[in-house]
Amino acid sequence: MPCHISCSDAHTTGLFEVTKGRFRFTYPFSELATLIEGEIEITDESGNSVTYEGGDGRSWFIRKGATVIRDVKSEKARKSFFSATTDI
Repeated sequence: MPCHISCSDAHTTGLFEVTKGRFRFTYPFSELATLIEGEIEITDESGNSVTYEGGDGRSWFIRKGATVIRDVKSEKARKSFFSATTDI
C-alpha cells in the first residue's frame, strides 16, 4: 500500500509496500527505486532478471512504458521511490 510523502502532477515520492506474489506491470511513469525490506526479482521484456534484497543499497530505474515481471519472493517487500510522468 502506498504511503506518499510528496506528490504533484508530474512526480511522486514515497514508500510502497507489497505482499508476496508475481505480476506483470507496464509502467505508466518512470521510476527510480531502492528496496528497503524484502526480496524482489525484476525481469525485463528481454528476459534479463535481477534480484534485489532489502538493505543491499542497490537501486533500479525503469522507464515509462517498459513492461516487467516483478516477483516478490519474501512475504512482503518495501521500497522507497521517485516516479515521474514526464520524460526524464
